[in-house]
Amino acid sequence: MPPYADADPKEWSAVLDGLRAAVGKTPALENAAELVARQLYATYEASTALARVYAVVPYRDLAPSVGAFVDELASKTGQTDHIRPDTPVLTLLATHGTKAEWCDRRKSQGHVGIPLVSAQFVEAIPMVARLLKELGVDLAWLDAAAEVNARRLLGGFNGLFFVDDAATARDSAGRLIIPAQDFVAEQGIKTVFGMGGFYPDNTLVVIIVFARETLKRSQVERFTSLISLFKGETFGVVRARKFFG
Repeated sequence: MPPYADADPKEWSAVLDGLRAAVGKTPALENAAELVARQLYATYEASTALARVYAVVPYRDLAPSVGAFVDELASKTGQTDHIRPDTPVLTLLATHGTKAEWCDRRKSQGHVGIPLVSAQFVEAIPMVARLLKELGVDLAWLDAAAEVNARRLLGGFNGLFFVDDAATARDSAGRLIIPAQDFVAEQGIKTVFGMGGFYPDNTLVVIIVFARETLKRSQVERFTSLISLFKGETFGVVRARKFFG
C-alpha cells in the first residue's frame, strides 16, 4: 500500500469494510482495538512505526495487571490518595509496531495506564495534555465536581490529534510534545496523528499513529472515519463495560 499521503480512497474504504465486519464480532473493546492497531500497521507498514489504541477507563473497570501498574505509578508520583474507583485512566488497549515488544500491550514499559488525577498532573505530561485538549477536553473538569465532569464530557464528539513534526513541535510552555526523542530519531518519526471520540457514557477512545512521513493535517483528516466506525461497532461492549478480553 502507498504511504498515508498517497492513500487511495477506494483502498481505504475497503480497509474500513473489512474492519467493520470483524470489529463488530469482538467480545471486548481490547479485542476490537487489537484488530484496528494490527490492520493500520499492516496496511501502511512502510510508513507506520507504531499504531496504538487507548481508552479512558474508570479505575474500577481496569484489568488487574493495569490496576497494579496504575497503583505503582501513583505511589511513585505521590498520587495514591487521589486514586478512587471513578478515577479516569488513559489505558493502553492495543499496540502494533516494528518491534516484537510493541505488539503486545502487556509488554509496554511506561504507557500501560496513566491516571488522570488532576489538571496539574496531566499538564505535566505534554503529549497527553495536548491529546486531550485537541479532542476538546477542558482539563479543568478533572478538578471539578462529578456533575461538572459529566457535562464536560458529554458524548458524541469526535476529534483529531495532530503533531506535524515530532522532532521539533513544542507546547505553549516550550516542552517537546513528543518527549521520547530517542524513539523519534531511531524510528524516523515525522508526524504523529490520532483520532478520538466519546461514547454516550463519556468513555473516550483514541487511535494514535506514529508515522515515518511528513503529513499535513488535511491529509490525515481522511482517516478520521475510522473512529466513527470503531465507536459504532463497539457501542455494545462499552455499554456492557467489557473493556478487556
